[in-house]
Amino acid sequence: MLQVGGDLTPGPLKQAGRWIIDTASLAIRIAIGAIRTREAKVMTEPAAQYPWDDDHAEAANFRKFIQAGISPAQIEAALGSDARGMGRYRRFNGRSRRWIDSRLIDIEVAAEREAEQARAARNLATERQIRYILDLLARRRRDGEGGGFFTGLTDYAGIAKLSRSEASAYIDSLKGQF
Repeated sequence: MLQVGGDLTPGPLKQAGRWIIDTASLAIRIAIGAIRTREAKVMTEPAAQYPWDDDHAEAANFRKFIQAGISPAQIEAALGSDARGMGRYRRFNGRSRRWIDSRLIDIEVAAEREAEQARAARNLATERQIRYILDLLARRRRDGEGGGFFTGLTDYAGIAKLSRSEASAYIDSLKGQF
């Protein structure tokens, strides 16, 4: 038997054209293989949750669809051939763009409707009152008028916290109907 490598350390031996590996050397090689396998598993990327990447412009819209209850399969079916690139490599065609825009509008309308229902349940100012107050305030700023008996809130968030009766009083004040 000849030892390969020329040194006297135990290792694989070649006999009649075949390698003969002793058990210690085999155990070391198996351990090295297991370490390499574990390292390879750590370096792999997790499987994608959705058929689109999160780093392009439409990903935010797709997340809104998922939150609204539209499944990824429904999104892919509606986009048809555009679903292959999902807007990343080329622009969506007109049909897909209209579908996306109409669903976004539907989601926004539903959110506004829910907010309005919540406001009504808490007897808060309606959306119509809030917009009218903001229009009256903008008109006053533009015309330079002042006065009225109700002062203070001038932004959407503040006005939205008013009750319906307070909002009506604010409107009367801004219109000059004391």
